[in-house]
Amino acid sequence: RWESGSRALDKRVAPANIRPARACVMAAPQPVDSRHPSTPTHMTPLLYSALLCLHLLPPTLWIGGMAVMHLAVRPAAMQVLEVPQRLALLCAALGRFFAWVVGAVLVLPATGLLMMAATGGMRGTHWRIHAMLAIGLVMIAIFARIRLLDYPRLQEAVAAGQWPAAGAAMTAVRRWVSVNLLLGIVVFVVVLVGPAL
Repeated sequence: RWESGSRALDKRVAPANIRPARACVMAAPQPVDSRHPSTPTHMTPLLYSALLCLHLLPPTLWIGGMAVMHLAVRPAAMQVLEVPQRLALLCAALGRFFAWVVGAVLVLPATGLLMMAATGGMRGTHWRIHAMLAIGLVMIAIFARIRLLDYPRLQEAVAAGQWPAAGAAMTAVRRWVSVNLLLGIVVFVVVLVGPAL
């Protein structure tokens, strides 16, 4: 009886001894896919999500604003306003819009660097992150040129009533804004399509 009872006890205990081994096998770490963002290791998920939201809002405002100015406001102004009124309107609208873009240019790199630091830096990241960073820096440089060089010329010409000079400055602004708008669209395509490549 004692031996039969011991064998029965062994049968009941044996499965319990095997389960931790199975759990250990199932809990083995999986390889990290660099196409997707790494899990933040230095901040809470809520804080990381808040940073991601702050990181996405500036380019949405910036690129969407350029599209509205370039594809809607300027053509409408050309259709219904004479040259002096049109250039004065566009100069004033650009001034308000550029004030928001300055804020976007400050927030965008700051949140990007914080998120990058939270996920271990650039090492092992997918190529789309490098592409997004490079294109973003080019866009910031182009905006700096517009804001510091072309737009002040437009302001001065409009204030002085020198409409040919104002038109030339507006043409320069429009060309660079077109380039930045195209680059902004490329950034969105890279971010959304890049993980599948």
